[in-house]
Amino acid sequence: MAKAKQQIVLGIKHEVLDEETDVLTEFHVVRHVSLDLTNNYHSVSLDSYSHQSTYDRGGRPVGSIQFNLSGGVPRGVDVLDWAYKAIVAPVADGAVDVYGQPQTGNKFTGAELVYADLPDVQAAE
Repeated sequence: MAKAKQQIVLGIKHEVLDEETDVLTEFHVVRHVSLDLTNNYHSVSLDSYSHQSTYDRGGRPVGSIQFNLSGGVPRGVDVLDWAYKAIVAPVADGAVDVYGQPQTGNKFTGAELVYADLPDVQAAE
């Protein structure tokens, strides 16, 4: 049987200036997710690190950023992967919010996702 590599999103690689400390951060990871499945209104907190290596060695984040996401969370998907992808997702031309106001991106729109390999699993042939 062939082995297939599966990956998960580890974080977001994107330079952002932390407004409270004036420190440039470049790696961001989900710290907290809150899902309101009835109203389809969700909050996600990201911790921001100066470098991915700081996160990898267990260092402290510089700060955190909160996002509010709306819409249904797809069934059968990894909630963290969904949150990361929703945060960096591009905004379609002409998109409007529930109030009819033009949607704009956030400071992570279009940012690069960083992936990590899961242990090898046996792929079905």
